[in-house]
Amino acid sequence: MLPQGIYPISKIEQEYAADTQVTKLVSLLGYLLSLINPDVTPKDGKNVGFGERVNANRHLFTNVPDVFFAIGVRNCIVHPENCEKPYTEAEVKRAAKHLRNAIYEIRDHRRIPADVKRDVFQPAAPSAARNYQKGPSPNFPPKKRAKPLKVRPQPKPVLARPARWLLSLRPRRPGRWVAALVVGALLSVYGKTIWQFGQEKFFGTRPDATIRRKEADAAIKRIQQFDKRQGFAAKVAEAQASWREAEIAFQQQRFKDAEQGYRRVSQIWDELVVRQNDRNEAQKLLAEIQNDRAGARNAQAPQVASQPWREAEQARLAARTALTNGNFAEAKQLALKAKQKYEEATGLAPSSTPTPEGAIGAPTPHLEPRPAPGGPPTTAERPPLKRR
Repeated sequence: MLPQGIYPISKIEQEYAADTQVTKLVSLLGYLLSLINPDVTPKDGKNVGFGERVNANRHLFTNVPDVFFAIGVRNCIVHPENCEKPYTEAEVKRAAKHLRNAIYEIRDHRRIPADVKRDVFQPAAPSAARNYQKGPSPNFPPKKRAKPLKVRPQPKPVLARPARWLLSLRPRRPGRWVAALVVGALLSVYGKTIWQFGQEKFFGTRPDATIRRKEADAAIKRIQQFDKRQGFAAKVAEAQASWREAEIAFQQQRFKDAEQGYRRVSQIWDELVVRQNDRNEAQKLLAEIQNDRAGARNAQAPQVASQPWREAEQARLAARTALTNGNFAEAKQLALKAKQKYEEATGLAPSSTPTPEGAIGAPTPHLEPRPAPGGPPTTAERPPLKRR
């Protein structure tokens, strides 16, 4: 018997909402991985997360990024306040598909008990067929019918053979024949054009998909450079999954679906550029904060303006934590707040350099030195020498 909150595959697939399927499939996958490898140590010392169990048993799956993408979709569904952008219905259905594939990959593992396999993978019970048998009809006596009167039938009109043959050649509904002939003539002339238009409308065109493919190819090569950076792994995995699905659709000549996948890859590249800019700005602000912090400390802000100094310190530490966790936009806002608080604390602190008394900028009078006693005045001219 399965524990509470764990449901078999057949019952999960009967759920109408795709987000409900994703949450229940993640719980089922975590339960099966706990049976396979129960000795997983959590990083934070609390409960073991689904991502940690998948990472510890990543050798059991053929496509680990798809499983992490599905777990990210589940986390966004369960905790929408921590999700930057909600996933679309197509992405939720794709996550449910990845989770079903992962569960079926570990179906035959030797550490899963036989009764658990039977309960998890049991087929759905067939619905009972309804009995539409009618009840027995009441035993009424047969009704008596009146005997028909013997009336001499009216003789049929006799037509000449040539007139009857001419009437058989006349069409019964001439309007339909004319409409059929007109439709046949139009199809013979414009049939190929109409077929091409319908194919382009529902399946797309190869030239348009090829243009999008070149743009997405250049984008995916640049995206792979962000693979091992903090805060970019989820977007990189999503871009790689979209690229693979678009390539499959392109090979199957489903150019419209392929074009949507390539467009999604280019969109993820634009989002990564924005996140990279936010990260650079946050790092720059944190570097500038160090100078402001040193200036506020030299001005004795911790003792004089303790409240702004405490708020600035808290905002600085929170900005560093957000930058480490990959929340670059939040780190940028917290760094700006810390910078303002440091400047406020510096302004409230008294100046450390003493100011001279008197009017600022008053000119100092120039004093001439006094002449020595018995000497000539400084402005007096010497008498000219007389020649003998």
